[in-house]
Amino acid sequence: MHRRALHRAFINVLGMPPIAFLRRKRLGDVHTALLMAAPVATIKQIALEHGFAELGRFAGEYRRLFGELPSHTLRRARSSLTNWLLGCVWLAGFC
Repeated sequence: MHRRALHRAFINVLGMPPIAFLRRKRLGDVHTALLMAAPVATIKQIALEHGFAELGRFAGEYRRLFGELPSHTLRRARSSLTNWLLGCVWLAGFC
């Protein structure tokens, strides 16, 4: 398949060129990684692992796509984990 035909096919089917699709996919992967991050993981580390070298631009694109900053996603995920763990402790009778 020719490059231009692939480009047109992406736009016809997904409404965006291949490069935009890949960027959005990587942002989605970062979003998932932030929601499942280890307690010691950092946003910088996760962003770099997914190919985002310009962290300011990354944060802006992330916010446009998900409606919140990466730090808010990470904080929300950690808060949910903490609440879940506290619930497990309470249910197990350790309170």
